[in-house]
Amino acid sequence: MKDKGRSIVVAVFASIFAMATMGLAVNTVPQTYNFETGSDGDSIINQSNGWVAADADAALIKAEVYSYSGAKPLPDPHTQILSITADVTNEISSSGSEIVYVDTMIDARPWDQETAPTPPADAQTAAYVNTNGHLVIWHNDSSATNKTWSELTNTSISTGNWFRLTFKMDYVNDIPGTFGVHGFSVIIDGQTVSNATGAAAGTAGEVFYMANNGTSISSVAFSGTAKIDDFQYSTSDPNTTTLYTIMSSVDDANKVMIAPLGTTYVAESNDITYVISTVSNGVIGDVTVDGTSVGAVTSYTFTAVSSNHTIAVMAQTSQTETGNGVPYSWLTDNGLGTNDMTDTDSDGIIEWKEYAAGTDPNNSNSIFEILSVVYDNGSNSVSYYATTNSGVTDGINIMRSVDLVNDVWTNVAPGVLRSADGTNTWWDTNPPADVPAFYKPVIIWQTN
Repeated sequence: MKDKGRSIVVAVFASIFAMATMGLAVNTVPQTYNFETGSDGDSIINQSNGWVAADADAALIKAEVYSYSGAKPLPDPHTQILSITADVTNEISSSGSEIVYVDTMIDARPWDQETAPTPPADAQTAAYVNTNGHLVIWHNDSSATNKTWSELTNTSISTGNWFRLTFKMDYVNDIPGTFGVHGFSVIIDGQTVSNATGAAAGTAGEVFYMANNGTSISSVAFSGTAKIDDFQYSTSDPNTTTLYTIMSSVDDANKVMIAPLGTTYVAESNDITYVISTVSNGVIGDVTVDGTSVGAVTSYTFTAVSSNHTIAVMAQTSQTETGNGVPYSWLTDNGLGTNDMTDTDSDGIIEWKEYAAGTDPNNSNSIFEILSVVYDNGSNSVSYYATTNSGVTDGINIMRSVDLVNDVWTNVAPGVLRSADGTNTWWDTNPPADVPAFYKPVIIWQTN
């Protein structure tokens, strides 16, 4: 079979093995591609973004501004599109038994071969434009056993013009009068197509049978030559919902990655999960959400999205210490990852302070604190816990106060050496007379 002009076949798969040999499904619903990132001529194939093909040149970003009078799937800007010249697949890992919308803009010329295209056997549905300017849909016939093409005679698609195609893949509701057979609706330029040919009974031509071989989407394939733009998956009708922007970024793509990367548009109230991983010998240094650190996490989920967000991944630098002066080796040896701002043992002391005090970051009973204050024969003994276990041997400053109301403290014993076993005792042999005295050990720590 030969493709001419910009003839294109779009196929939706729901078998998790449909395209297993072409790459690992990395996307989750929702997912958006506006093709505005990258430069004219860049390939999007095999970039850990769900787009796979045998040839990297099968799908290239192209600078193009086109005219379309309706609402495009994604907000401006629209200065670049994706040019497809060979078989290309976008892989998805969706939750089972949910409604998923597959939505995109297409510039396609008619299929002008003598015979109709032959979709893969495991395609849930497929579509192409014929020489009459009608969309032709691949689906199961009324017996839900044989697959067939149905021409949607009330559709009109002009050669060389862009149109918006949306599949509503309904994995929640059975086709009326059937059990376990799911359907899909076809939406063109924001309007659901009503056409009796091949439609399921009782649906007014809005839902067609589809192959009963799955309850979730695994991939969408483009076979032929065409241009597309604003490709997305969504669990909310993309023709009517409010979209919010989530910007994801990495500071060093040679060390860390995040999927999806760049600008993603999420329908209001939807969830979206970001997967964070490393490249080569890179290490995740930190992840920030809306400018606030969430630690060196490997995934993050925005739930019930109702505003714009940012998520940024920082690679661990070649430095051996964090900005707080904690060796990465100490964090790693204690199973703490690379973030010294967390509190693994939930004792109220974050990791860099545990390092400074020599306490155990995995033991909530190991705390830099006063153990006892005892008056004995005119002197006060102050016992406190701090060790040299982390390798820090800096002395402890003993502060004393006789005026807690005004929070006045005096350093009465600077740089007292700490003991290796953790129990330290310092004697105040000249305590203030006739007034209560209060004590606290203090570590002066210089950060980078």
